Amino acid sequence: MKTFLLRVFDAPTRRAVAALWLLGAMLATLAAVLSFMRLGPGAYWTFVIPAVLLLLITRSLLASRMWAIALSFVLLVGQVVGVVGATLELVHGIDANKAMELRALRFDPRLGVSINLVFSLASVAVLAVAVMRARRLVR
Repeated sequence: MKTFLLRVFDAPTRRAVAALWLLGAMLATLAAVLSFMRLGPGAYWTFVIPAVLLLLITRSLLASRMWAIALSFVLLVGQVVGVVGATLELVHGIDANKAMELRALRFDPRLGVSINLVFSLASVAVLAVAVMRARRLVR
């Protein structure tokens, strides 16, 4: 498994995934700021913690730490569920609680779910390209 992960997460892939995690941290930071400004100090921790963790993973991934590579692989695979979930929400309606939270942040729920969908699609695309490139190297 380690060999597979190292083959998939070559330097360009590590940089691309790190850019995704950095973007995720920026989105979480934006949500934290909006939450703090509009909901008060108690609510923003929900977004600060993921932002900090994504920054830690980003730094460790760029340093080629094996735990960050393995965790990034799991997180990227999990984005498939994100694509399906966000697509279903856009087609069949956004969960009322999620929509209420986004509106409380003065954020359009459809835009929020659409951003989530684009992020998840980009993540899955990066993983797919990386796996295909790694498979070609083996042949």
